[in-house]
Amino acid sequence: MPSVPLSSRVLAIEDLFLAGAFAPAPVQRDYQWQTVHCRDLLADIDRTFTSSSLAPPRENDALNTESDADRLDADLAVEKPSSETTPLDHYMLGAMVVVEHADGRFHVYDGLQRLTTLTVLMAVLRDLSKTPAVRDRLDGLIRMQNGQFRIVLPGKDPTLARQIQPRGEAIRARRTPPTSDMGKRVRIAAQVFREGLKPWPPERRDAFAAFLLRHVHVDLQTAADPRLARQIFVTTNMRGEPLDRVDLLKGQLVDIADDDATAATVVANWNAARAIAGNQFERLLTAVDLLERQAPQSEDHLNALAEHIASTQGAKGVGVFTQRIGQLASDMAALDALMATPPTDALSASVWRLQLIRWDTWRPLALLWFADYRRATQNPNAVSKRKVDAATRRFGALHRRCVAMTLAGFSSGDRERIFARAIGQASRGENPLASSGALAFSDVQITRIGDSLRTPLTDKDVRLTLVRWLESMQHADVVPAYVRDATVEHILPRRPAAGSDWIAAFPDPEARYMACNAFGNLAALDKARNEGLRNADFSAKRTVLLTAASDYKTLADVPADGDWTADAIVARTERMAQQVQAALDLPPPFTGNRRGGAAKASDKAAIA
Repeated sequence: MPSVPLSSRVLAIEDLFLAGAFAPAPVQRDYQWQTVHCRDLLADIDRTFTSSSLAPPRENDALNTESDADRLDADLAVEKPSSETTPLDHYMLGAMVVVEHADGRFHVYDGLQRLTTLTVLMAVLRDLSKTPAVRDRLDGLIRMQNGQFRIVLPGKDPTLARQIQPRGEAIRARRTPPTSDMGKRVRIAAQVFREGLKPWPPERRDAFAAFLLRHVHVDLQTAADPRLARQIFVTTNMRGEPLDRVDLLKGQLVDIADDDATAATVVANWNAARAIAGNQFERLLTAVDLLERQAPQSEDHLNALAEHIASTQGAKGVGVFTQRIGQLASDMAALDALMATPPTDALSASVWRLQLIRWDTWRPLALLWFADYRRATQNPNAVSKRKVDAATRRFGALHRRCVAMTLAGFSSGDRERIFARAIGQASRGENPLASSGALAFSDVQITRIGDSLRTPLTDKDVRLTLVRWLESMQHADVVPAYVRDATVEHILPRRPAAGSDWIAAFPDPEARYMACNAFGNLAALDKARNEGLRNADFSAKRTVLLTAASDYKTLADVPADGDWTADAIVARTERMAQQVQAALDLPPPFTGNRRGGAAKASDKAAIA
């Protein structure tokens, strides 16, 4: 009898790595994962971890507790019960295909990208942990007892082996450029995980590490013949079309209907909504899912939405539900149009600033509030100043809270949970912006925001958001369109030329790196002038920056004479940090937490 050509077993991540060592098969490419892939993986596992029965309670760290005390205005409120979800204690990372080679290693035909990313994630968790047993456990999965690392990558780039896998290396910020594009991507993965995990309390990081090792699984498929492994790789990655989640949802909604007339209504409503939303239809459905289920979203969230509609609204309500999708499609189109138009009043300016945020978890709540506003103001003759002012304060607070979340270092998973709760509160007529609401900030978070403004801003999305937003706030309610496209100019350049004045003024590479990424060294500037300046000395840059100050108001304090020194950067950093903190309009830190209690008058005034 011939041997079995393929065996399959589901392994926890810890058991997978303890199974041996892994090397790339000939079909494997360089490490290709980018920032978005690493963020999505961390967010997806964290989402399952947080909703599981294994996560420790989160006290005043990234989420705030609910209270029934603070109420929204009845003007724009809607009522809808929130949904409950059953904890899931496991996460499946898919299948990997290997062949056991004569050299004792498993040659990986499908899955090396995930194995590499998991190695980087474990290394960051190891080096951030303050618990020796946790560090030793994770290190034992990264290197074998003989000292060799369990994962090697194609090619000769040493980044993984020298800057990630050894103890203590994964959390170091590197100043020198990597030797290859693959090395750059490996370092980006480490940076994403550092920035995502560092704000967590130590006990939560350790619990997450335990969840990763024992409750995240892969299906390890071991082929007896490399030819079969190659065949599996090709058929998995190059055959067929990807599943269209949108069309699948449509089919599920049609199936919910119990007669032909209702099914026809569902199809007609669906097609009408799709025509309005165009290529933004899936984004709309994602927003609708958060509005309906009020729960963090995984990759199968549209399938979960169909199940939710079947259980809560059934055949009699599915037609009404698809009609609401059409209404929200119209609302989203109007909201997008408002953001695309240079603002000329307080309401449009507050809405317009939302697009400056480099993530879009805010969209469902903004859509809910904007839909309420449109319904309340459908009759132009009945639009009251009170309704306009209430909407202005809502959206003004929303873009400020989004910037604050960015500065506080909230992960995408944190933001999903926060906005899911905020939508639930708003739907019940509560105020998510109040001191006990989902969009409130704890003392620790407010302090963290101030600290992040005064430490180097190494994340380019944070830099871009902050520079554009602060510039927009200098223009009050009439914001020029060019602010949206402003680029970040490093006055002290990131790569000054050898022998330049910059090297003489900042001879120490470490100090130069810190000064270069300081908030006070950053300036909003149009792309053309930014590219023209490049690595020029300050004497050449000064004239351009002073001329640009007529357009970009945050350049007003660039000195008209003298040198650009470390002291000048420190002083400007403090001035700009204070400007941001004042513009955020957050309450100062105070002792205690925001649990329950009566609403403060200032909380009500913020949105009443």
